[in-house]
Amino acid sequence: MTQDPEVKSKLSDKRRPKDLPPTKVVIRRLPPTLTGDQLLEQVSPLPNYDFFYFMKADLRQDWAVFDINFSS
Repeated sequence: MTQDPEVKSKLSDKRRPKDLPPTKVVIRRLPPTLTGDQLLEQVSPLPNYDFFYFMKADLRQDWAVFDINFSS
């Protein structure tokens, strides 16, 4: 299945321009007992960000994961 070139260009227009540096940071394998509040306390102060996600450890995964996207 191929996309219409016009639709494809509209999709790529919404993405970040190529000349800007990446702004997303993912930290994996954090200690399983770490909470989101404890992590924020450790890394404060943070620059402005528009996305933040913290997944604490569970039975399937032995570590916590932290994702953040800094706004520019």
